[in-house]
Amino acid sequence: MSFDKKNFTDIYQSMVADTRHRIPALSDFEEGSVVRSLFESFAYELALLYEQLDLVYRAGFIDTAEGPHLDRVVAVLGIKRNEPDFATGVVTFERDKGLNEELIIPIGTLVTTEEDETKEPPKKAYLTIEEGRLPAGQTSVEVRIQAEERGKQMVTEAETVIVMPRPVPGIKAIVNKKPIRFLGRDRETDEELRQRAKQALLASGRASVTSIENALFGMPGVREVRVKEDFPEEGQAESGKFGIIEVYVDGLTNQNAPLLRERIDQVRAAGVYVVLKPAIAIHLEAVLQIEVDPRIRAEERLKLEDEVAQAVEGLVEGLDMGEALLFSQLTSQVLKVNGVKDIPNLQLTTFREDDSEASLARGSVTLTRTNKQRAITVPANTPLQTNLGQEFLTVAEAQFQEKQDTVQVEVKATRAGRAGELVRTGEAIGWETFRTSDIDISVRNDQPIRIARTAYGLPDRRIEVQILERLVPETIRVASEQKPLPVWVQIKLNDPANATAAVRQRIEQAVQEFFNALKPGESFTKADLETRLKKFKSIGDFSLRLVAFPFQNEAAQDVYEVRVSFIEKPEAKIIFVYASRLELTGQLRLVLPLTAGDQEKREAMGAARQAIRDYIDSVAPEEDIDLEKVQAAAAQVEKVLRVEFKPEDCGLIDADGNPVDKRVKDRAVGVAAFEKVFLSETKFIIEA
Repeated sequence: MSFDKKNFTDIYQSMVADTRHRIPALSDFEEGSVVRSLFESFAYELALLYEQLDLVYRAGFIDTAEGPHLDRVVAVLGIKRNEPDFATGVVTFERDKGLNEELIIPIGTLVTTEEDETKEPPKKAYLTIEEGRLPAGQTSVEVRIQAEERGKQMVTEAETVIVMPRPVPGIKAIVNKKPIRFLGRDRETDEELRQRAKQALLASGRASVTSIENALFGMPGVREVRVKEDFPEEGQAESGKFGIIEVYVDGLTNQNAPLLRERIDQVRAAGVYVVLKPAIAIHLEAVLQIEVDPRIRAEERLKLEDEVAQAVEGLVEGLDMGEALLFSQLTSQVLKVNGVKDIPNLQLTTFREDDSEASLARGSVTLTRTNKQRAITVPANTPLQTNLGQEFLTVAEAQFQEKQDTVQVEVKATRAGRAGELVRTGEAIGWETFRTSDIDISVRNDQPIRIARTAYGLPDRRIEVQILERLVPETIRVASEQKPLPVWVQIKLNDPANATAAVRQRIEQAVQEFFNALKPGESFTKADLETRLKKFKSIGDFSLRLVAFPFQNEAAQDVYEVRVSFIEKPEAKIIFVYASRLELTGQLRLVLPLTAGDQEKREAMGAARQAIRDYIDSVAPEEDIDLEKVQAAAAQVEKVLRVEFKPEDCGLIDADGNPVDKRVKDRAVGVAAFEKVFLSETKFIIEA
């Protein structure tokens, strides 16, 4: 049965035709006549009634009901419309300087923006969704927050969440350093609700892919669901994983995982094991060059660069599982930022991070031995470890021939993803010595050990991902002008007789001339600079070390080749000429939480050693080593509660291990001309 709706014209014409047939005397239907006016009034009211009856009729069917009427129809199936998710972000809580004890920020702590009547809502409120712990000695802690109300209207810009209506004792200030974003799903539309209700009918029998997908779609925070079944090809039944299915959920977190597993158990078939997984993350690293008005001041440029980075990050975070990133979308999003005129160049890099063999970081290291009397073999899968606790395995065996002191070997990380990467290189990272065939072997990496990456440029136009993958922003760096690439140039004169002020001045001048001659984006090698310096015979024999700090990666890279991106120009930050290598000795103890295990202690000790090494490496020529900064560097390591350190126990030794007297004074170590201090690997003891 269907409802035949009539409109005003049809009703009026029907009334006129019927009247002329039944009452011929009523014949004046001209505009303005009494008869026509009466007929049109009745026709209009009847047309309204037909429209209302049509709404009532359509409100009873899933394909035609809308709004609240559709909500009532699907309620028969026990289905409710999905409400929008919550905006989320991170707030930094800063300690009051007067207190130095452990502080607890409880779950549910209220933070808000300032009231602004021009915005809707005028004041936005958020609650912490995890407990924040601020250990003694630590000045700030980041805590995740969630909006009190659902919906996109609760997003806010960076540095706007600054009010704490109910102050936490010991907390001086709060701020959101990044914008509060809406990354979940929006309120379910009528069409989406119709489709879900129909899927629910199809899945009512349960024990099907559709039933699992539909069951999870209704859960909070779930943006997309894909079910993967491993059906082997014909003749390869033994390779199949029968009875196991993988469910990929875009929006899976540690918080909602138990609820999702419980919901799956309600609809899965008996004997089927379900593996719940997040969408496979394809991490995105981006470097963008933007063109802005040249009249914009430097501080405004930095703010503009940050706004563009946030816009790109928001665009990528909003992509669904399996959705490609179109460069046209990216360009449009960037140009929406007020003040941006163009994107002359960009470089995007992606890498996959999961538990597969393909996401293991790989690279090569140099193995060096001191005893060269006989040939030895370093077996495959030999474990190697850095001072930071990162572990690697040799991929194949390495052969030392008789009289051979070094050999290259490929290695892979033991931990998948970025946790296994080693960006630091050369003397910027220390490795543990290991023994093979009763011979000590040292390790050095001259290139980063990284996950395989795929690069994209403007001609590529898009970045495609597979149906189970999702792009995730990793680092977004934006430059509105040429950026400096700081390089530390360290030159050791092998003949102390050449260590004169005139030689140093000549070296510094030659290095500066070399860097000034480089063009933006021009890479160079150590050999290029060595060739320039060797023109001066008075320098004599020397060794050269370059430590670069690229714009894309702030980690120190002790490199043979300084690779320069299109937005950078190298500059000599520190030129350090020395002839005497001295080593700092001493001892410090890290106080960690009582729950810290052996592995955490080793990692903390390695990180502390690396932090101290980085500080000493940054000291300028003839600048004293500040022992308070040595202690502070160790104290900044994660999970370190306190550092026990006595400056008077420190000292210097020369290359032969002999003490250098009278250098420690007023919590500082004096450094003379043409001397450079390094952290002793064996005589600076770090305990935990």
